[in-house]
Amino acid sequence: MFYPVETSRFATAATREFKNQYFTFGKSFRWGGITFTDSTSMTWERPTVSGAHPLPRSLHSATLLGNKMYVFGGWVPLVLEELKGPNNEKSEWKCTNTLACLNLENMSWENAMMEKFEDQMPRARAGHCSVGIHSRLFVWSGRDGYRKAWNNQVCCKDLWYLETSVPGSPGRVQLVRASTTTLEVCWGSTPTADAYLLQ
Repeated sequence: MFYPVETSRFATAATREFKNQYFTFGKSFRWGGITFTDSTSMTWERPTVSGAHPLPRSLHSATLLGNKMYVFGGWVPLVLEELKGPNNEKSEWKCTNTLACLNLENMSWENAMMEKFEDQMPRARAGHCSVGIHSRLFVWSGRDGYRKAWNNQVCCKDLWYLETSVPGSPGRVQLVRASTTTLEVCWGSTPTADAYLLQ
């Protein structure tokens, strides 16, 4: 269950419970604020976060996997509010495909390594869906384009996933049945394994 925040927000992304706390990251506190509510005391707090903060954004996704929150995509400002000149009255936004990772144990932003080739990572998008399953971060759909160019936006219909950690080792190989021509073996599975190499 999510509860209203004392500060107005637009297009905030929220995550599931972590240690009796629900975290949000979104368009508040200059569009890049982290807040959490304690499900026991039902109070909102703004934690002190260290590390290199990601760009402020909206229409992004924030997904909790283990003790880390992954923030992907969304609209980011071309010019930050504090750098705008006197003639820049309205903000211009663009889509991004950047990924940020917040360690919830020590409340610090960590460097999330991404592929260097464009065809090996999702294109820039906003308004997409994301979900964490085991150690994988799945991203689906969304749209591209600048915020003001509503008629020129392209909808994304692709599905991507990111391995956020090294897959665990499968269980020990055990012999089930043997004959003169075949061996039947089994082992404990790994949830995110696509294939196994038996040596």
